[in-house]
Amino acid sequence: QALKPGGLLAFSIEKAGGLAIGAGFEINLRGRYAHTADYLRVTLKESSLSVRSLRLSKLRMEAGQSVEGMVVVAEMAAAHGS
Repeated sequence: QALKPGGLLAFSIEKAGGLAIGAGFEINLRGRYAHTADYLRVTLKESSLSVRSLRLSKLRMEAGQSVEGMVVVAEMAAAHGS
């Protein structure tokens, strides 16, 4: 395991639209995966990570339009018994 207890993971990810209902993710019209905030929280928790920060953001401009997404910071849980 590369990320030590208390270690931080930071990333940006595209925000899913209406097609992600139920699954929590979709492949959008640009051919990129996009996810819902709830899906991220559940998936990170399953990997022993807790969300420290999750903010909506305009990630970039693409074809003249802003791409909506999220900037996430997650923390690895402390090792059991420490």
